[in-house]
Amino acid sequence: MELCTIGAILKQLRKEKKISLADMCKGLCNVAMASRIENGERIPNRKLIEALFGRIGENAPVEKVPTLKSDSERRNLEYEIDSCIGNDNYQIKELLDKYANCKEKMNKLEKQFYNFASALYQHSIEKNPEKFIQKSTEALRITIPNFSPETLPTQKTFTNTELWIMNAISLKYYHELNQKELAFKFMYFIKEYLENNFLTNEQKIGIYSTVLFNLANWARMECNYKEEKDLSEQGLKLSVKENGFSLFVYFLMLKGHCTAYLENCNDGIQIILESCKLFECMPRQEEIDYIKDMLKEEFHYDYLENN
Repeated sequence: MELCTIGAILKQLRKEKKISLADMCKGLCNVAMASRIENGERIPNRKLIEALFGRIGENAPVEKVPTLKSDSERRNLEYEIDSCIGNDNYQIKELLDKYANCKEKMNKLEKQFYNFASALYQHSIEKNPEKFIQKSTEALRITIPNFSPETLPTQKTFTNTELWIMNAISLKYYHELNQKELAFKFMYFIKEYLENNFLTNEQKIGIYSTVLFNLANWARMECNYKEEKDLSEQGLKLSVKENGFSLFVYFLMLKGHCTAYLENCNDGIQIILESCKLFECMPRQEEIDYIKDMLKEEFHYDYLENN
């Protein structure tokens, strides 16, 4: 792929999906710059091309965009930081310091990523959800200036980073601030947005699967077992189709839980035990301990006595 074709591909895909130039680039760059990029008159930086392609639900050919050394360093650091966060490891201060201290000044999209990752790191230490939401909101306002954590956004397209930040804010509202109505409203907003837009395989097994799990898990906690069943089955089908083994196990656990309540308790327990065995293979001791406690408290099933 030649460099001059990146903009042409972006333009073609955007038009196929009937997304306006203004909707695609809102908060990322001005319309004139986006037009020059599409017409091959301007080579965008890595983060901008990622964001523009992300707004139309596509993976960006960033490897074809010429980058400065510091830009490549930040890209590699982003992968490391994302990997740590994905594994619930928020001890990322050293990586964040390296990210900030690259030679070139951060552009606004790099700053958004950095600010959000820093908010996650600080929250892991301080456990202050209000401060986390404030910092995450500030990060979102870099590209969505009018964003409010209490009002659904009105714009039509979002980058992956924007969606992840909204997802994280929703989690804090539900689990730490007990503002469940607001949490559900935001999470369902993300779900519906993803379902009404073209998704890459990466988005399906990443953002979309995570949102389905969050909602299914919340349905479990709210004793809404029918909703838990629908969402867990949807997640299982998606995980099988996209080879998402890790999330498959979580959806399997939820499927067993709602089966025990809605259909047959013994069948449900057996499904939960299957998920526990898979967690042992991963291994995920925290999840295993959680399942054992859940079996005992909700179904009076002693794992140690029966296995």
